[in-house]
Amino acid sequence: MEPPKRAAREPWEKGFKGRQYTTDEWNAQFETFKQLYVIQDLELPEVRKTMACEHGFYATEAQYKKIIKKWELSKNIKKSTWEWMESKRAKRKLQDDKETTFSVNGRPVSEEKLERARKRPRKPASASSPGQANSPPTPAGVEYYTPRFSGPATPNQHTPRRSGDTPQAMAATVDSLTPQYGSPATPNQHTPKRGGDTPQTKATESPIAINIADWFTSTPINDWFIPTPSDANTATARNPATPNVVSPAAFRKFPDNNPQPPSVVAADAHVDDPNTLLLNHHLGYNPLAIKLARAYIAATSGSVEQYQILYHERLGKILNPILDDAVQASDNRHCATAALEISFEALERKHAQAADLLLTCAFLHHEKFFDDFIRRGLTLDDSTVQKTITTMLSYSLVERDSSHSAFSIQPFVHSWLRERLEISKSEEKLLDAVQLAGQSVSDEGYQRPEQWAFKRRTFHHLQTCWRHTQKYLQSKPPIDKVSDVIKNIHWIAKVFEGMEYWKEAEEMRVVVLTLCKDSLGESHLDTLASMTNLATAYRGQKRWSEAEELGLKALAMCKEVLGESHPKTLTVMANLAITLKSFGQRWSEAEELELKVLAIRKEALGESHPDTLAAMGNLAITLKSFGQRWSEAEELELKVLAMRKEVLGESHPKTLAAMANLATTLSHLERWSEAEELELKVLAMRKEVLGESHPKTLAVMANLAITLQSFGQRWSEAEELGLKVLAMRKEVLGESHPKTLAAMANLATTLSHLERWSEAEELELKVLAMRKEVLGESHPDTLAVMGNLAITLKSFGQRWSEAEELELKVLAMRKEVLGESHPDTLAAMENLAFTLFSLERWSEAEELDIKVLFMRKEVLGELHPETLQSMGNLAATLSNMERWSEAEELNLKVLAMRKEVLGESHPNTLTAMENLAITLKSFGQRWSEAEELELKVLAMRKEVLGESHPNTLTAMENLAITLKSFGQRWSEAEELELKVLAMRKEVLGESHPDTLDAMANLAVTLSTLEQWSEAEELEIKVLPMRKEVLGELHPKTLQSMENLAKTWSVRGRWKEAVEL
Repeated sequence: MEPPKRAAREPWEKGFKGRQYTTDEWNAQFETFKQLYVIQDLELPEVRKTMACEHGFYATEAQYKKIIKKWELSKNIKKSTWEWMESKRAKRKLQDDKETTFSVNGRPVSEEKLERARKRPRKPASASSPGQANSPPTPAGVEYYTPRFSGPATPNQHTPRRSGDTPQAMAATVDSLTPQYGSPATPNQHTPKRGGDTPQTKATESPIAINIADWFTSTPINDWFIPTPSDANTATARNPATPNVVSPAAFRKFPDNNPQPPSVVAADAHVDDPNTLLLNHHLGYNPLAIKLARAYIAATSGSVEQYQILYHERLGKILNPILDDAVQASDNRHCATAALEISFEALERKHAQAADLLLTCAFLHHEKFFDDFIRRGLTLDDSTVQKTITTMLSYSLVERDSSHSAFSIQPFVHSWLRERLEISKSEEKLLDAVQLAGQSVSDEGYQRPEQWAFKRRTFHHLQTCWRHTQKYLQSKPPIDKVSDVIKNIHWIAKVFEGMEYWKEAEEMRVVVLTLCKDSLGESHLDTLASMTNLATAYRGQKRWSEAEELGLKALAMCKEVLGESHPKTLTVMANLAITLKSFGQRWSEAEELELKVLAIRKEALGESHPDTLAAMGNLAITLKSFGQRWSEAEELELKVLAMRKEVLGESHPKTLAAMANLATTLSHLERWSEAEELELKVLAMRKEVLGESHPKTLAVMANLAITLQSFGQRWSEAEELGLKVLAMRKEVLGESHPKTLAAMANLATTLSHLERWSEAEELELKVLAMRKEVLGESHPDTLAVMGNLAITLKSFGQRWSEAEELELKVLAMRKEVLGESHPDTLAAMENLAFTLFSLERWSEAEELDIKVLFMRKEVLGELHPETLQSMGNLAATLSNMERWSEAEELNLKVLAMRKEVLGESHPNTLTAMENLAITLKSFGQRWSEAEELELKVLAMRKEVLGESHPNTLTAMENLAITLKSFGQRWSEAEELELKVLAMRKEVLGESHPDTLDAMANLAVTLSTLEQWSEAEELEIKVLPMRKEVLGELHPKTLQSMENLAKTWSVRGRWKEAVEL
């Protein structure tokens, strides 16, 4: 028998002599060998060569195979391990609806290998103990986790005006979990974008001229008015919400055989007088008729007998002699009508102006005629107003409220006043009512609390007046009769626009435009003004194409009639720029127009003129939105703020608006402390000047909430502010008002960040239902909240199919309404791609990612932040398809461009750096390069944001994962995780979801280090808190349960593990 042949030596082996190594010598090479053989996945011959040539450690193939077996680093996974992984994967999918990724000895196991193993034939499973059957121990070296590539949502839409209703960017919270229990945080890759009610970022409060009112009078639009409920449709005579028609059943009637009236209708001084009792009976015991009779007798110093004569005389004229007297007497409305005729005729004789005012009020709402409303509308002095009201009160034709600052008209009286007028007189009084309503709100002041409160108190009169005016105009009266109506409808429309009642405002603007065209011609200044105002109403409803069409038409006519540098032409130009920014984000065209406006205003008015500063502020908004040119925007805003402080003073509303705008810019630059400082200053001043419930105060309160969330993720403080804003808006504006719904959506976002998904879902469903009802299903705001709800569903219980259904709906509607290349459509496409990505439908996600990237490159350019965002998303998809080199190439491109445009320490550049590190770890397990990048990110974030900032802590966690994966540097990782946990406890509190994640991560590290008691202590702490905060069925709660069960299994506490 021949001896076995020795293996032929490779050329590189010449000069190396084999020898036996001690255990210590082998152990000294463990980390190097594992890095080459396991992490880098090199074949054994190549490892031997590298160990010998580069590390001076030569051993034979047989020696290596022996030590591989001893170290349990075999690449051949046992059949029992494959079966365990398949079982674990199926169980997690069935129970928790989670995907699972495995690694063996630090090497990821590909999906292809798992699929091949699943298809292999198996022997029937042998019987085992209950404990083993339910919770088999994890095979040595095997780790599993839920794959995740999500990150903070990137703002998508921008508007030129600050509304304060800025829904915060929404995305699933990302935690840096270790491979066993989770995945590394994926900064800003494949992000779901949260749709906007208003812009996703904090919108800016720019004083933008919209209405050209000095053609009526030129002034900026103001948004801050509060609605009062309109006439309710209830038929009860004494109900203050009754309409202008009163049913016969509304009055209490007593039978003839019981002539004794209740004490409330008897004259107190003559309760037993037979004449009084008889009069009450003749008045049908109608409370209103009796009240009017008593007031008349008192006002005229007459007697009951005299009144009875007057009453019967008047009643005889009212009753129809053809009808049976008994039938007519049964309807005691005639009693009230007769009494009203007597009292009103007396009022006309005594105070004709009071009677005239009462008839005018018949075309307004019947409640709450405040003294200052009458004074402003009729331009009367206070003494005249008081005398007029006192006279009406003396006949009980009106009633004073408890504050003695307003009067109301009984609904039956209110209706009767209109019905008694002849058509010509009715028309005259309606026009008087329009004059009164329009002139009362014609002042330009909205900044002082009393001005805002006044418009809030009078809104119900404007609503009623407009309804009557609409009916009148439908009859097409002669132009000469309505020329004065145009100006007053303009003022009323301004209030509706400020309150965001855009549909009603549009109706008014269409009427005014038509009247101006018919009476003045299309090129008249008033017609052009009306055209611009109608464009504003279209823009408020997000009907961009109609707004653009009118804006272009008005601009062309203004240029022709007035010239390009005329102030009114510039106003129209500025308005058109706003539309272009909103419609398809046509930033370059908007910037071109705004630069023109700014240059002309500087030359004509000077740099410190209010209109010049307004143009400067508008340009700053465009720069921030177009290409994220934050530094240029900041420079402009600092200039505006300085000039306004100097000219107007620090507490002036326009100065505060400039301060708020600058705060927004600082927030985007992640200079949170500076932004917070400014917003606190603005909030304090607005509270003092305007009051806490003023819309502008609430706007800055909402913005401050966003800053708190971003700066240190102070969610509880943000929630407190959000609840306050929502409560005040509900009280002041009503639950279905757009601003209230925006506040509700903002609060839902905060709750989502706190992982209180069910509460967030409940709010978003409410907002969605209301917007569908009020705005329709295809309205941009409705689609925005539909998209937000989809994000919540994905985060809450991983309800991907429901989310996908909603996102497909949003995408289809946006394509139809806005077109495929519109930014909002692309955002919807990106969100759907993220869902497909999460469902591991990689090819579908890739197809959408490529489409979005191509369109953004074409529309925005390659260097635009959103284009780079799309590039990062595509890289994430390619990484998951294991196309590592393509992913790395894209990530390197994004990083290089961000360094060039933003600088190395910019937050977005650091995010790109983190993304590249993740790709390097996945592609060839290039841990040292990844570690180098992550150390760089961590150092910069510490320097810029501070050590305890959430983004710094995330970077710290990512580095810990790398240390654990690269060379099993568990003690270093443990040190970092202890630091993260301590800081989160201090900043966020022990029960905060992020703190619990840090605690769970540390428990994993301790388990790996076989510090079982410390790990168990942490896991026991995490589980009940997650149950309380997130709910028992939340995926993270179930994960904690599984972790604790595993720890108990390892420690031999099988019974407790099985029960759990």
